Amino acid sequence: MTTKLTALFLVGLMVVTAGCAGLGQTPTSDTGTTAVEASDTHSTEGQTVTDTSTESTLPAGAYPAGVGKSGVTNASRLIDEHVSVISTVSYSIRYMQRTEVEYDNGSSRWAEYSRLEMKSDIDEKRRTTRRLSYPVRTPDESAPTELVAFLNESGDSFRRRSQAGSSDVSYMRQEYQDFETAHAGSGIANLLTQIVEQGEGNFTLDETWTEDGTRYFQYTAPTANFTVRGDGLIVNAYAEMGNRFYLEITPGPVDVTKPDWVSEAKNETRSMRPGQGPTTVLYP
Repeated sequence: MTTKLTALFLVGLMVVTAGCAGLGQTPTSDTGTTAVEASDTHSTEGQTVTDTSTESTLPAGAYPAGVGKSGVTNASRLIDEHVSVISTVSYSIRYMQRTEVEYDNGSSRWAEYSRLEMKSDIDEKRRTTRRLSYPVRTPDESAPTELVAFLNESGDSFRRRSQAGSSDVSYMRQEYQDFETAHAGSGIANLLTQIVEQGEGNFTLDETWTEDGTRYFQYTAPTANFTVRGDGLIVNAYAEMGNRFYLEITPGPVDVTKPDWVSEAKNETRSMRPGQGPTTVLYP
């Protein structure tokens, strides 16, 4: 069995969700279409949803930076605005990457290659935690692997690594990480840039609606789609770029609890402050 690891965006993310279908707008099947019906993505029970089937009713300037009635007008502005907004809010992230697995008999299927769950609290505890897992056997890992990382408000970063079928667990104290930089998420921004730029010129405004007082805009291209709020925050994205990528960002309060294993990780290596050595970036 072999896997096609084309365009792997483990982009300095320790590397970017939970779960299977349901992130962003996902394929209806492994070989199906790239987006589900738009109504399925925002008809949430208990929320106030007002659909707007035409953008002609929107006032001038109602669109987020970098997008408009015609689609994506400036990818850089769109991503810059996203980073500006996410830098000020707590959030949770779910990401999944699927790759095509080929078998010796010539058959193939799309399998989950990696998934990430991340929470970052900028409001109270100023902590970030992320759980990255590789559910399938890959060329560089002998067994399904899970990495869990924790960043505290002092910039100390810790990691726990485990493998399926093994009782061995390793801990590491990572180099100093600036919380604000980690929270802003350059790795996530890089992934979103790739998604938006590969479809730039092909995105069309599929739908816009208001949900609980917040305006949303859904843009679709042949092999990608994303939804952006009126303030510029991209809340979900999907793309086919060799592999398939799914991303969902949920702004709002999160509870980031220090894992019990951090005390063991503290004894592994010393934390390196700026100027004391190279920095290993494990956070988006």
